[in-house]
Amino acid sequence: MTGYKQHLITVIGIFIALAMGIFIGSTTSDDIIIRQQREVIQDLEQKNNHLHENYVSLSQELEEFSTSMLMARQLVEQLTEWYLQLNPIQQKVMLVHDGKDFMPAELGSYLMENVIDVQLLLGDVTSKAATLVGRAITDGKEYYLGPLQDNLSFEGEWHAPDIVVLVVGPETNMQFITELGGFMLDKGMPVVAVGKGQRGSLAGLFEHALYSSVSHLDTPHGLYSLAAVLHGQSGHYGHDSVLFPGEAGQ
Repeated sequence: MTGYKQHLITVIGIFIALAMGIFIGSTTSDDIIIRQQREVIQDLEQKNNHLHENYVSLSQELEEFSTSMLMARQLVEQLTEWYLQLNPIQQKVMLVHDGKDFMPAELGSYLMENVIDVQLLLGDVTSKAATLVGRAITDGKEYYLGPLQDNLSFEGEWHAPDIVVLVVGPETNMQFITELGGFMLDKGMPVVAVGKGQRGSLAGLFEHALYSSVSHLDTPHGLYSLAAVLHGQSGHYGHDSVLFPGEAGQ
């Protein structure tokens, strides 16, 4: 009986020791985990603070850069206006656009007041109307537009221009534009297509010696390039081709 009690006490002692070991071990593990978590949190907070400081710094630099770019753009636009005043364009230009993604004022005051004397505003025209519009432009005969008077309008005294500027936008009826441009080029009328830079190059719109394009009209380089084309420096200009006429634009 005594041996049984000793055996029982031994077994109970073993279980008590085991329980104490588990308790101490679990407590120690929790402390380690909590300490590690705190270290991870502190490290993340430091990295977050560092990233925030970098973000603030980069935001300030971007704001300063944007301000500088705006000033540079305004300067180039003003220089272009002065250049045009000192080197006036002799050609009379017709501007053809749909008014959906383009405002004539984007061409600057000099071109609108001294060079572009007719604006043709396209409405809901179809490709079938291209030949009539082309004849009206190349022949300088307004009466060709009679059947289309509900779908288009124009400003200025109608006559055959020296060159036609076609504005190409995201909602432009490209079939109408390609047929109209092709008709005028075949009749010997120089054409320059212009568009915004984010829409890519317009160089491949037509294959003709009298065709030029300016794909970045929404930049000072584009305005200068258009002025150069109207001065007789034909070519294709844009961000993905020649930036502007001359070696500096290559």
